[in-house]
Amino acid sequence: FKNFNFKIAVMNELMYEKALLEPKFDVFEYCEERGIDPYADFGALPQAKKWFKDYPVPADLAEQVSELYLDGGNEIYLQIAPDWDGEDELFDIKNIDAAELAPFKNLKKIETTGIGISKKARKACADAGITVVD
Repeated sequence: FKNFNFKIAVMNELMYEKALLEPKFDVFEYCEERGIDPYADFGALPQAKKWFKDYPVPADLAEQVSELYLDGGNEIYLQIAPDWDGEDELFDIKNIDAAELAPFKNLKKIETTGIGISKKARKACADAGITVVD
């Protein structure tokens, strides 16, 4: 994945919705084990963000993704930024290209509620046959 925000949208579907990725990240458990205050930073907790960046999503799971729901209340966003209020562009998808979308042959729809997708990203989605619904 080149685009972190697209990666976590996919991971939300595979980890928290379909339970195909393990272990499910739990920010509070993770922080407790390491003596970290999950509310120390406003926005993305650097350690949580790194955990998701480093997580190897198996390429063969791409076919399991047919729809993505980008909602500010999705579990993954609260795992990365426990105090996030959804009032900024922290998790917006600004850039994505055909190469990144290519493995997701079954992805047909991205529905957004509170998470933005740029015009450039929308065009890449449209070119790949993916409908973006606001």
